[in-house]
Parts: sequence; C-alpha cells; structure tokens
Amino acid sequence: MNAPEDYLKKEDYEVRDCPFEDGKSCILKWHYSKACSRTATYFHGLYKKDSPEILGSAMWIPPMKPAAIKNHPHGDWKKVLSLSPDWPSTQTCHKTRLPSS
Repeated sequence: MNAPEDYLKKEDYEVRDCPFEDGKSCILKWHYSKACSRTATYFHGLYKKDSPEILGSAMWIPPMKPAAIKNHPHGDWKKVLSLSPDWPSTQTCHKTRLPSS
C-alpha cells in the first residue's frame, strides 16, 4: 500500500546537527507555546535530503541536577543533557501528517 503524498517517508528525510539559531527559530515559529528553553544547549534539525531548509527541531537541555546525578555513571552531573520530550510531536516545524500505526 502506498502512503498518501502528504505523509513523511523516512527515506526522504534526515536528522542533522543544526545551528543554534535555526533550531531556536524553528521552535519559536511553530511550537504551540511560541517559546524555547533558555537553557537549550544543542539542536538537531529535520531536513529533506539535499536541502538546507530546516523542517523540524529537537532541543537538548540540561536536566534538573538530581536527575543528572542519577543518570551519569560517575555522577558528573554537568555532562548530562536530555532531549526535550516534546519532539517530534509538538516541535515539528513542518506541518506534515504522519501515517497512523
């Protein structure tokens, strides 16, 4: 069965490192809250292969100190980041329907 045209096809897209400002701008433009964490430290972007246009953004943020201590094997809490739990469901910039499972 072929997917409708407006569904994402994983072979057409890739996740790449993206510049901080691009990831932040994407979230500010498309996220329902129109806000981005002030503690964001790193972003990944969703791109159509061979295109520079960012379609989605994943934001990495430092977790709360107790959670970071618990999850680092040597307790070095300053080396821990967590992926914002909203992505890709609410932080996807491009309004594309995903096929239902």
